[in-house]
Amino acid sequence: NTLREIKEVFGTLFSELSPATVTVVDDDQQFDLNVRAELTTACRILGASISNAIRETLSAFDSETAERLVANTVLSGGTSQLEGVDELINQPLSEFGTANVSVVDDKTQVCAQGACLMASAISEQRWAQLAQLNAPQELLRAA
Repeated sequence: NTLREIKEVFGTLFSELSPATVTVVDDDQQFDLNVRAELTTACRILGASISNAIRETLSAFDSETAERLVANTVLSGGTSQLEGVDELINQPLSEFGTANVSVVDDKTQVCAQGACLMASAISEQRWAQLAQLNAPQELLRAA
């Protein structure tokens, strides 16, 4: 099990749910370990970090714009899939207005749609420049 897999399978902000039992293999020994308490703590830290980042971003806007943004906040990505993350983030954002935080259903599709939007914003001239590059490392440096 990787940590990301464990987070994606068992991640929640509610500690009273069932155990999060993972199988650990050490040399020739195999044993089950309940990581619920540690995982819930880690997930709450992630959720608080997201909440703080959103609050910091909203603070850069005038109050009218911030109010419009919190009325339609959409979370995407792996951490957004934690059970209860929308509720955790919704409450602190209410200082900017009536908060409405939602989570995307399919993080992979939304990520792909975002990449398409970004790609469509690149000018034809820039695409031509990128096409001239030969090595993937050069593409990463130029992007």
